[in-house]
Amino acid sequence: MRFSTFLCLVVLFAGVLINTPSAMALEPNPACLKEAKDTYEVCKAKCQDDFQTAKESCSNVNHDCAEKCGTDHQACIERSLEESETCKQGCQKAVEEAKEGCRDLKGGTPARRQCIEGAQTAFLECRDLCREDVSSDFKTCNAALSDCLKACH
Repeated sequence: MRFSTFLCLVVLFAGVLINTPSAMALEPNPACLKEAKDTYEVCKAKCQDDFQTAKESCSNVNHDCAEKCGTDHQACIERSLEESETCKQGCQKAVEEAKEGCRDLKGGTPARRQCIEGAQTAFLECRDLCREDVSSDFKTCNAALSDCLKACH
């Protein structure tokens, strides 16, 4: 038997197997998968908490104190991210307003192109400042976490 004939038979046989009732039964049950995933997530969170508690114990760190430090750190990070998002939204609003002013200029002219390029450049610089601010805020949050954890010994 030639190889191409053999290959055709294999593909045909595989197609028959895929369409059999037993193969169709292999389709996942969405509710069961969701329950399994939820159980996994709960288990994972518990294991992570147990690990963190053991790690803190090995380092002679008070768990409740360290947990409060972590909560405060998370709040600090979230506050910084919110401020960054507000900053970036301000940049976006400013560039839209600047481009709106550019629309008053005749289309296709060098003046209009320069106006739009200037607005976009200002937007990028504004966005970069937002990122620098959030980076600085993160450093402050991390330093506060470090100081807090040192006090937990």
